[in-house]
Amino acid sequence: MSELGLGKCPTRYLISRSVCASVRGPGVLLALVTMNLYPTFSLLLSELQTIGCTKVASLALLIFDTILTLKPEYQYIWQRQWNTVKVLYLFNRYSTFLDSIIVVHKRFSPGSDCSEISTFTTIFSGFGIALTELLLMIRTYGMYNSSRKILIFFLMTWLISGGINFWAISRWTKPFEFDIESLIPPFVSDTGIHDSLKCYFGSTSLISAICYMSLLVGEGVIVLMTVIKSFLLWRTARKEGRTEMQLLSWFYKEGTIFYLFVFPFTVMTAVVNKLSPSVLNAGLPSMAETPLRVIHTLLTCRLVLHVREVAEQETQSGTLASFIDFDEGSKMTGTLKHANFTSRKQQGQGVV
Repeated sequence: MSELGLGKCPTRYLISRSVCASVRGPGVLLALVTMNLYPTFSLLLSELQTIGCTKVASLALLIFDTILTLKPEYQYIWQRQWNTVKVLYLFNRYSTFLDSIIVVHKRFSPGSDCSEISTFTTIFSGFGIALTELLLMIRTYGMYNSSRKILIFFLMTWLISGGINFWAISRWTKPFEFDIESLIPPFVSDTGIHDSLKCYFGSTSLISAICYMSLLVGEGVIVLMTVIKSFLLWRTARKEGRTEMQLLSWFYKEGTIFYLFVFPFTVMTAVVNKLSPSVLNAGLPSMAETPLRVIHTLLTCRLVLHVREVAEQETQSGTLASFIDFDEGSKMTGTLKHANFTSRKQQGQGVV
């Protein structure tokens, strides 16, 4: 019994989706004893399984969404001129595959260096999320007629948020260490289980909470400014008889709804990282990190595609153009020009 390893039984009996024991003879008794005498261990195994499923599901969602959007992406991104938004879009869309694949590989490859991989994926994921936030800022900047004051405000916000995150990462420490070995039953010899539990539950740090809180504040400002401006533009258009849309339909047309979908995921991750340090809470940030990265990428990329699709339809039909756009002049690649209340057909310009 002392040599029993998890996941190595010839006939398997699954306890808490992870504990493996022989179904015959004393095997069932062993599994029941494990659950009763080591309840924390059983909970950790259940959380470990959930972390793995969450990361795999996030990667699957990323692949699925990428396949679904191949046609509009080719039409509204690849066939357009190179500019700032196009570069940010492509980087966010495809760099997410890199850290998502790495974290999935780390979860199911116990022999990998957990510390180094976690450091890389955390920094790379944070950088990617910062760029998606930059895309959202550019979008909101277009709503405010490319106001120089708004541009300066967003640049300062983005740089301050980036500075806080850089400081936090440079001082990354793990002040809360947990004795995982004491929670593992003595008859569990599978080194993969030992390594995985140490990796995800061996320690935690409140420094990560600082990073996510700064992200939350930045996104909160963007969402608030976007919703307010979108509402004011909708009210103006309704008063002047230029649209009969209801507010929710207007939010969808202008892409504001995507902001409202992104924000709750950031709130959830920030709350998770603020939980009191305990061995059972230590794995929650790892559980939330990959979904946050993937959801940010999917919704931000869909925002860009949606805005361009709506703009093209309005230009072809000659109807009211979206008030919220980024214009890119054919001779000014990469330059964000003023978004006016005139139609794009009159402007003769492309849109982001």
